[in-house]
Amino acid sequence: MAEQTKTAETKDNKGTDETLGDSGLRALEAERQENRELRAQLKELQSKVDTAEQEKLSKEERLQAQLTEAQNKVKALEQAKELDTIRRDVAKTAGIPEHLLHGDSKEALEASAKAYKEHIEELTGSKTPEPNPYLGNDPGNGSDPDTEARKILGFP
Repeated sequence: MAEQTKTAETKDNKGTDETLGDSGLRALEAERQENRELRAQLKELQSKVDTAEQEKLSKEERLQAQLTEAQNKVKALEQAKELDTIRRDVAKTAGIPEHLLHGDSKEALEASAKAYKEHIEELTGSKTPEPNPYLGNDPGNGSDPDTEARKILGFP
């Protein structure tokens, strides 16, 4: 193919090339050959530049993807921290251990606490105990034990 191009160039420029003589023709042919080689080198270098730009772009895309992934992880950690704070507050308010509450929002955690409390109340019954007359809170017949003792001993 290079030979065909060489022959075509020689035929196209035959009228002007003949006036140069043998040494001029050799110099012209050498310059044309050098021109073809330089154009081939230029194409090769342009291809390398294009490849390098694509790799650079790919590297930038990878870095951008890594940045986005890191930002997503930070956001997830912040959300988890916020949920832990809410869980702690709901547990403290409800009087229930944190690890027993389940949910991913304040409403879900409050519903979990309410359900847990209702279940505990079902199992244990009433929250307020019955008064015990034997503990001294309620003498039973309306009299004070000290007054009873004075009467027995004969003191007014």
